[in-house]
Amino acid sequence: MSWKKLVPFIVIIVVLAGLAAWKKTTQKRPESLAVQARLETLAPQGVSKDEIVKVELYAGSKPDEKVVIEKQGADWALTSLYDAPANTETVNRFVDGLLGLKGEFRASADSDEKLAMYNLKEDQSFVVKLYQSGKTDPVLDLRVGKAPDFKSVFMRRAGENRVFVEAFNPRREAGVTDAGDDAVPRGTKWLKTELLKLDQDKIAKVAITMPDKSLVFERHEKPAAAESQQAQDASAQNGEKTEGQEKKDAPKPPEYEWKLASGGFAQTFSDPDLKTLLGRFTNLYITDVVDPSKKAEYGLEPPQYKVVVTLDSGEETVLLGGRDKPGGETYVTLASDASGRVYKMSKYNFEQIFIKGSPLFTLPGLTISKDDLNRIVIETPEGLIDLARDDQKQWQVRSPQVALQVKKQVIDDLVSAVCAVKPADYADPSVDIGPLNRKVTLYAGGTTHELLFGAESKHIEGTYFRIDGKPENLTLAGYDVKKILVSAASLYDIAVLKDLDKETSRVEVSSPDVTYALAKEGDAWKLIRGGETSDAKAHAAEDLLSEITAVSPETFRTDEGQAFTVALRLLVTTASRSVTAEFSEPRDTIRLMRVSDKPGVVFEVKADDVKSLFDQVSESGKAPESPSGSQPSPDAADAQTTPPVPAQATPAE
Repeated sequence: MSWKKLVPFIVIIVVLAGLAAWKKTTQKRPESLAVQARLETLAPQGVSKDEIVKVELYAGSKPDEKVVIEKQGADWALTSLYDAPANTETVNRFVDGLLGLKGEFRASADSDEKLAMYNLKEDQSFVVKLYQSGKTDPVLDLRVGKAPDFKSVFMRRAGENRVFVEAFNPRREAGVTDAGDDAVPRGTKWLKTELLKLDQDKIAKVAITMPDKSLVFERHEKPAAAESQQAQDASAQNGEKTEGQEKKDAPKPPEYEWKLASGGFAQTFSDPDLKTLLGRFTNLYITDVVDPSKKAEYGLEPPQYKVVVTLDSGEETVLLGGRDKPGGETYVTLASDASGRVYKMSKYNFEQIFIKGSPLFTLPGLTISKDDLNRIVIETPEGLIDLARDDQKQWQVRSPQVALQVKKQVIDDLVSAVCAVKPADYADPSVDIGPLNRKVTLYAGGTTHELLFGAESKHIEGTYFRIDGKPENLTLAGYDVKKILVSAASLYDIAVLKDLDKETSRVEVSSPDVTYALAKEGDAWKLIRGGETSDAKAHAAEDLLSEITAVSPETFRTDEGQAFTVALRLLVTTASRSVTAEFSEPRDTIRLMRVSDKPGVVFEVKADDVKSLFDQVSESGKAPESPSGSQPSPDAADAQTTPPVPAQATPAE
């Protein structure tokens, strides 16, 4: 095709292109999403993040429980939390979000009723205030309401009733939920939790002081490996060194090893566990800040714990620690902190610094074959317990022998514990571990072993003890001590009234103040009192039986026939048995209890623990309110109840 024939086509293309260009330049540009949604800037214009010097947060219902964060130089501090350092990055991100707020107008709420629809009443909302440098009034004063969904939240400016929807949720960003105590902001959300960050490779010495031991570890450079004499002679003869020899002769970085400088259970220790300890100082975190005026309560006055970390430059970091009780909450403070600020630390981190003796050191224990063990004798100031295996290899309680059900699981746990005694910690030889006045003697395969227990550990939740008369001060963890040093009460099931609510047909009550019976007729309970029978109050029998079965004695003693003043007698009849329980008057906060089908035993019950039973006895004996003119049942005159308790009896010895 010739170019002359192409000219019309070219002209058409140029015209179309021109029309397209003209249309594009004259067409109205689409509005931005913000304009289309009619978003309104909620934060003040022209205020930068650097000008904000204070943030206030609180629940409208609890304005006194504020979180206040103020700028101190380039950093932020929680002035509402003992001036603790705040996480600057977290605070700045929060301020940026507030200054960038653009809300979509939702409605005008010109009454409390309408504001309540959005949780935007003053006492419902979450309050956020930003303060600008040099100004006393907030430059941004917001009320944040409920979130209609996860992606948005209702809010309004203080003093205004125009409600907006925003994607940035200040309440959620502050770590606050919508209701209850969780609606109150917490300072810990903003806390700078990193306390120490040391370079592990530069740590040269660690000295640890604990309530019952001291340890000092030092880093030493390993001696350089000397070249063999043969290699030296070869080098001298050749006069020149190969490239490989030159590389071999290049200076090598020093290698280090850690040694125990003082203290410790033995000179050998677990290097991996020491490295774990050293690694803690590279990222040591706290969880909260507490009242510095209560240092004595935290075990910090004087400090129970101390660790001094020395760098190879000679710089020292001193961390002081304390516990409210052995095995309890853990607290620390930096000796160099002039403010005296006290931090709460997780037990996990604390116990990796102030370590237990095991597994850092190998501590001696005791292992016995269960098949060889045939007798266990426990002697304590409270009495003697003697257990032995019978001819069928079953464990029996030889002392004390009482008419109670033995707890087999307790005996099994005891046997397992004494057959594998593994100390968790130790104390230095100079530490007083208290009187060794509790002894456990183990008879196994013709040999005898002895465990002597002393005072509670000053470091962990456990007890000091010694094995077979050896001088080492060891510590057994509390859960193992509980399994071994059992009491007579723990060997037996002493909840002796627990089943009396099963198929119960009658409960008779007698005390100096009230006497009555509750008898079941069909599905209904009747009250028999003062010679009259009537319907019992709703749930009167059930509530009384619930209190009876909940009685939980603390311990028991052998019944030597001593009498006591009976304050309450209960006779409960079920489908399978009738049981009488008698309670004494309280003496030194204790009531004694006898139970008819547990002869030879007197139980001790805390008076406070059965107060609700005595209260319910009075309540269940009351007749229900009935319409005027109701008459007693015809057979009331024939009703019989338990005779009243005698007014006097011989006091218990």
